[in-house]
Amino acid sequence: MVEECIVNDKPVSMVLIGAGNRGAKIFGQYALDMPHRVRFAGVVEPDRARRESFGEAHGIPKTRQFTTCKQFLQESKLADGVVVATPETDRTGPVLGALEAAYDVLVEQPLAGTAREVAQIGEVVRKSEA
Repeated sequence: MVEECIVNDKPVSMVLIGAGNRGAKIFGQYALDMPHRVRFAGVVEPDRARRESFGEAHGIPKTRQFTTCKQFLQESKLADGVVVATPETDRTGPVLGALEAAYDVLVEQPLAGTAREVAQIGEVVRKSEA
């Protein structure tokens, strides 16, 4: 089952949105420990020190280190998917933006802060499957 995560015998490429504790130390560390399964091709983090530290640890060029999701989503598709590891109150925007840009999305729980936000996300997913 785990082998299904490998695309064409290459690791899955991801962009991390939120390089705080969980983003950098959980998802980021997994990528460092399992480079044959996943690699980070970009990072979105408003805190400069966190962004640069994550970028350096993962060999991400400065041109793929973003302060905001808006900056990141203006670029052409950089990876197979995104990991959204932002605070719970700031998840819906990045999730919706990534889905609308045709990224596969991994979100830590909870998916969103309100039932309405979950419904918004569900609607975008349904439209993308049509």
